[in-house]
Amino acid sequence: MGCVVEMEFVDGVRVTTLVDNDVLRRGLRSAWGLSLYVEVFLEARRFVILMDTSGSFDVLLHNSFMLGVDFKDVDAVFISHWHGDHCGSLSHVLPMIGKPVPVYVPSEDIHGIKMVENARGVPVVCSKPTGVVRGVMSTGEIPSGISEHSLLINLRDKGLIVLTG
Repeated sequence: MGCVVEMEFVDGVRVTTLVDNDVLRRGLRSAWGLSLYVEVFLEARRFVILMDTSGSFDVLLHNSFMLGVDFKDVDAVFISHWHGDHCGSLSHVLPMIGKPVPVYVPSEDIHGIKMVENARGVPVVCSKPTGVVRGVMSTGEIPSGISEHSLLINLRDKGLIVLTG
C-alpha cells in the first residue's frame, strides 16, 4: 500500500556526473560506481546535494577539480545505498565539506551511521518518504534485495525527476 505525498516545485536543476563507469568528456576519469553533483534552484537560492560518493576518492577528487566543483558548496549528501562503489568515499568527502551536513541514508546500517557521525555528518534515516529541501525528497526505503532509496525532484512545468543509484 502506498501513500500520497504533496510536493512543492523547484525552479531549476543541474546534474553534473562526477563519477560513473563511462566517461564522455576528455580529461575525466571513470570508476565503478556513481557520484552526482545536484544543484537545485529555489527562487534566488542554490541548494547543492552530493548524491553518492563513489568508491574511488582519487577519481572523485580529480573529476571534481576538472569540473570546477567545490565540496564546500554542498548542503546535503544523499547515499542511495550502502555499497562501497556508492558510499566508499564518504568518510573522505564529509571533512572536505567543512561543516556538518545532513546525510540522507536508506536504512540504519550501524557501520554506515558510525562512518557518517565520525566524519562530522548528521545521519538522516529515510525509511519512509523524507523531505530534503522544498521540492526535493527521498522515496523512502524501496523494498528490494538491498536497502536503497531514490532522490525525487519536482521541477516546475516539467514534472518529476527520479535519480537512482
